Amino acid sequence: MGPLLRDGTDGRRYGLIAVSPWFAVALIVSGVTGIADALGSVAGTTLIQRSSGDSIRGRIFAVIGVIYPAGNIIAFSIGGPLLAAHGPRGVFAAGGVIGLAATAAMWPVAMRLRRLANAPVDGPELADG
Repeated sequence: MGPLLRDGTDGRRYGLIAVSPWFAVALIVSGVTGIADALGSVAGTTLIQRSSGDSIRGRIFAVIGVIYPAGNIIAFSIGGPLLAAHGPRGVFAAGGVIGLAATAAMWPVAMRLRRLANAPVDGPELADG
């Protein structure tokens, strides 16, 4: 669920930057949510490592390594025209809406998968704390 929560965080970050009249607020929001993003990435990567078998783990990370850059290519291809038409605030607002919409759309799926995943994780357990 790390990437799902990160998308929601990005949506809030971009939304706040889009409506903030002060550059300092945008910087602070970006810094704080950047920390949350990094923490979510560490947790998400750990969950993937713990829940995937040794024989398939590399393929899972290979797919993830393709999906993220593909999303960036799409974003860059629409970002320029969007910037020309609506300016930086419009681009941030669009990013915020897309991030929150993706989170809202995937939340029920993530919760269903979470309920179905009752089996213990194979492999060494990591200490909490």
